[in-house]
Amino acid sequence: MLERGLVILGALGEHPDGMVLTDIVKATGLPVSTTHRLLNIVVTTGFAAFDSATKRYTLGVRIFELASRVRSVQTISQIARPLMRELADLTGETIQLAVLADGSAMFLEKVGADRSITIRGTVGQREPLWATSTGKVLLAALEPEELATTLAGLELRAYTEHTITSRERLLETIAQVAEQDWALTDEEYDRDVRAIAVPVRNSDDRVAAALCIAGPKYRLDVGTLEGWLPELRETAHRIGVQLAP
Repeated sequence: MLERGLVILGALGEHPDGMVLTDIVKATGLPVSTTHRLLNIVVTTGFAAFDSATKRYTLGVRIFELASRVRSVQTISQIARPLMRELADLTGETIQLAVLADGSAMFLEKVGADRSITIRGTVGQREPLWATSTGKVLLAALEPEELATTLAGLELRAYTEHTITSRERLLETIAQVAEQDWALTDEEYDRDVRAIAVPVRNSDDRVAAALCIAGPKYRLDVGTLEGWLPELRETAHRIGVQLAP
């Protein structure tokens, strides 16, 4: 059913002025009853719109909302990549950029220096908010009501013996991150890996993403990570000022 629904949306996308039911049936090759049923679904969900006066179907506002988000994500990555490369070359470690996505931290970009060891996290991969530095920064940026809703949907699984699994402790950590405007993780998601993250604020001063430096414990003590905060913040600022509200 999903495939057929996408076929219908594809047909509508080829006809910006809209299509009547019979035209959609001809274009897709689907039975009339199936086409009508699927059109009702995509209209109800906002992926298509129906004009009762002309009897024409067009793409709905939900499609354009999703397209706008994709363009926004691509823009962040394109802006961030060269600046992340500068920071990776400076620190010799892995630099990652993540956004909040359905209760997780999703990586938009990852850049590693020549000497950096392999750090978990590929573009598009999602990681736990409570066990990563980027995740903590993204949680700290939420309004109280949104934070409560997000936390309610999380199962605080332990990835290592250092992972925060207490909601009370997590709330205390989030409050601390919000106050100091950066977050640290010390072997909380991966053993022998430490990371530090800061928010990336757009030109409207809203947190659009989180930027982190990650590396091996044997090479990065907490003091070294904290010592890179000025450079990390400067990179986040240079990314953020180029982002539209």
